[in-house]
Amino acid sequence: MKPKVSVVLVVHPKYLSLLPIALKSLKEQTYPNLETIVVANGTKDVKADIYCDGTLAHACNQGIKAATGEYIIRIDADDWIEPNLVEVEVGYFDRHPGIDAVWCDYWKSYEEKGDGYSVHHLEHLPNDDLEHACGVMYRKDCWEVLGGYNETLEYQESFDFWLRFRKQFRVSRLALPLYFYRQHDGSMSSNLREREEARTRILKEQEDA
Repeated sequence: MKPKVSVVLVVHPKYLSLLPIALKSLKEQTYPNLETIVVANGTKDVKADIYCDGTLAHACNQGIKAATGEYIIRIDADDWIEPNLVEVEVGYFDRHPGIDAVWCDYWKSYEEKGDGYSVHHLEHLPNDDLEHACGVMYRKDCWEVLGGYNETLEYQESFDFWLRFRKQFRVSRLALPLYFYRQHDGSMSSNLREREEARTRILKEQEDA
């Protein structure tokens, strides 16, 4: 049976030790009709469906091209999800057929005293601003219309993608915390200066387009 949902899991060499937690959270999903596509970006030290080298945007696009599901979800290898995330988001699509993307709230997860990532802080977007990269379910045909993620971007490829997405499609926030977003020094989101510079540049380019 063709899967309804494709989960694209991108693995960076820095996150190899964290990958088993992400994979375990996918195996525990209560929604059965899904496929997982593991994309190893810049490493061959892990079993994967796709191997590539390039920007994160390039790795995501490679995984989504191979996806056979109607809906796409991205997950980074250093994060993990609640067992019912896929089921809840598919259910939302079933109840709201005019929506093209739905996203959930998330927990920022911090390490405490070497005891693992046991401290979680709830993050949500009360103004319905869609910015974060992962845990968002969206229709693959929307990704095709937009031409995928901008592979020239080193940072904030999802910020650029969602800006373009919202100009053409309908999105909705699901006020449930179902995603665990791991905060650590090695994550790309910790590079605040590069992130803000990239956002400023993206906004200007889209205004000039």
